[in-house]
Amino acid sequence: MDQIIKPKKDIKVSKNRKILITFILCILLMFASGVAVYRYLTPQRTTVFLFNQDYVAGTQVVMTMLVPIQVDNTVVAGGMNISTGDILITNRFIQDALQTAGVLRTDVSAGTPFMSSHLTATGGNSIEMRMRSDAVGVTISVDNVTGITNELTFGSRVNVYASYHGETYLKEGLENLRVLRTTMGSGGLSTVTLEVDGPEALMLIHAAQYSILHLGLIDGHNYQFLDRGLRVYNVTGFVPSDSMPSTGGNNYWGDDDINSGAIIDATDPNNPVVITVPPLDDENDD
Repeated sequence: MDQIIKPKKDIKVSKNRKILITFILCILLMFASGVAVYRYLTPQRTTVFLFNQDYVAGTQVVMTMLVPIQVDNTVVAGGMNISTGDILITNRFIQDALQTAGVLRTDVSAGTPFMSSHLTATGGNSIEMRMRSDAVGVTISVDNVTGITNELTFGSRVNVYASYHGETYLKEGLENLRVLRTTMGSGGLSTVTLEVDGPEALMLIHAAQYSILHLGLIDGHNYQFLDRGLRVYNVTGFVPSDSMPSTGGNNYWGDDDINSGAIIDATDPNNPVVITVPPLDDENDD
């Protein structure tokens, strides 16, 4: 059987087709390699969120409060590469964050990145969000003088001074207290809410009820607590702290008043009642 010989024209077309296919494969390979190199050299991006204005603790976070931005998928912290999602709330988890724990536990400023540490799952008002877990918030009435200044605000540190019957006291426990909130009235500063513990709350409420209070602004970072010898002052100077009014069953200033036969009612700072009793008999001295 005679061998079939292809025409030269068909051979040339077949050769050109192979060259074209090879050329296309090379272009595709170069494109794939370029994409791979670009993806390797270009940092991966993810979406995070910034607060669009200032918000106070206790605010329910919604999407209208946030502005999305694109950032690198990893950040450098402490010399190590860390996933951005381990620090900031990303687009992947934003809905879960808002639905399960969308209440601010702290105040935030405009431009602050939205972080999981900003949120609490318990809710509550803005004062609750600012308090220690073991604290009590107590509000007292003040004005621009007794409350120091209209500029007093959350985070300020104060001492509470109580004046009873011509003497002024700085009771232990009422120093270096944190201001949780202030309110303003028509004449300026009206109330101040202070962060105290259980016993301090009792002392502060008693002082607010039965004395005239003044706040003293301090530097909470460098404040030095006063010793007992400097906590009570009257016209004669500093007196021992154990002469402070009792809040127990007997209302008296101290042992000296009992021995002199006078018991002073410490529950009425404006019009104290003095009850005179006869001196103690010798037989009852023991």
